[in-house]
Amino acid sequence: MNAMTTTKGRPDPGSLLVGVVISGTRENVGQIERGERLR
Repeated sequence: MNAMTTTKGRPDPGSLLVGVVISGTRENVGQIERGERLR
């Protein structure tokens, strides 16, 4: 799965997160959301 890159050629964090959400299960998505909220 290729992540979209920014104009600087670096992976776009947004697209990486979307890729994780799409490839993950609902439980994984829930864990990710809770993890982001705690940070």
